[in-house]
Amino acid sequence: MTQITINLPNEAEAKWLVELLNRLQVPFEVEADEATEPTLQKGDKTIKPDSLFGIWEKEPRTLEEIREKAWPKRTKVQS
Repeated sequence: MTQITINLPNEAEAKWLVELLNRLQVPFEVEADEATEPTLQKGDKTIKPDSLFGIWEKEPRTLEEIREKAWPKRTKVQS
């Protein structure tokens, strides 16, 4: 048996997915976990970002380069 966990942003998306799986006649089980609500933490407003200004002055980077390094593209899984 293979298990897949799907985290959905809201109940409307969950209902849409359940309806889709039902229409496709895919057998599935739903397990709701209300205990995993995210905890939000307010940022520290006393931190001054001045020291960060100019950090790439000697090695300029484009926004695209930053994105590529931060979020590398994943290869597709062949099935």
